[in-house]
Amino acid sequence: MFFLMLLLQFLFFFYDFIFQVLHYFFQLGFSQPEVASSWGCGTPEDVTLRLVVYHIHVRIFRIFRGVEQLF
Repeated sequence: MFFLMLLLQFLFFFYDFIFQVLHYFFQLGFSQPEVASSWGCGTPEDVTLRLVVYHIHVRIFRIFRGVEQLF
């Protein structure tokens, strides 16, 4: 039981790391150079992409938290 909890924690942190790396590359790939260097919100497409990626992240986070509560 303890090892399963450790495995879930490891998988969650590994997923979170991969998500952060992918999110960074999505921002580099989908934003225009002048938008990427500005402090603003970006174009509507950039904001939509960020919201979609954030929504996916929150859904997977809730799944991991739900599995943890089962144990």
